[in-house]
Amino acid sequence: MRVAVLSIGHRPVRAGGRDWASGPAVHVTELAAALAHLGHDVRVYTRRSSPSQPEQSRDPAGVTTVSVPVGPPRATPPDEEADQVTAFGQWLDRSWRQGWAPDVVHAHGWPSALSALVAKSLASRPTVVTSPPIDAGLGHRDLIEQATRGADALVALSRGDAHILRRLGVPAAKVSVIPSGVDTEQFAPDGRAWARRRSPRCRTCRTPSSSSWAGRHRRRTGWGRTPPRCARSPSTTPSMTGSA
Repeated sequence: MRVAVLSIGHRPVRAGGRDWASGPAVHVTELAAALAHLGHDVRVYTRRSSPSQPEQSRDPAGVTTVSVPVGPPRATPPDEEADQVTAFGQWLDRSWRQGWAPDVVHAHGWPSALSALVAKSLASRPTVVTSPPIDAGLGHRDLIEQATRGADALVALSRGDAHILRRLGVPAAKVSVIPSGVDTEQFAPDGRAWARRRSPRCRTCRTPSSSSWAGRHRRRTGWGRTPPRCARSPSTTPSMTGSA
């Protein structure tokens, strides 16, 4: 299957550059590589952000990255990306009509989703949108509603985000919850570990008294509920790791 992955603001990253890379960039990179490993023909479309970037490049995983020449060839803030979505979608449609064309389009983030829908309006193609984390205050609500209206399916990264999408009127049948994965080669139960004493489990969540939680610090994903409750237990020493 030919899969077009749209990620306007986040280019795929090499393994050596992931200390500074954003989470969405790593997510897109790993997803594209996993699809290619399954035998799919995957192309990642991102906006050209430097004059030195080649029009196309292919990584060792077999994923082709296409730098779309839309907007200035430099890094731009997210607010400027919204001004480029129409031109990005029109460029995609022209490119797909002239040569390689996807069987399915998978857009990541709202600007990418709008670009995918521009291309879809010119030539209908199955389109999936992965929703970024949604602000509790529903910032950019008009943008979200527009991006979700024409998608054939939506992926939410948490049940909280799925609930907000349904609240915005997205049919429940169109929304699937697929949390971000874990690299089981890098994070595994074996290997070095702290020595732990045998102690009672937390009465709140039934975890060991010395417990760790990892993830984004967002209330809808469960942060702000379980760890603080466990912290109030005199027999528990919580350790929390994540990003804001």
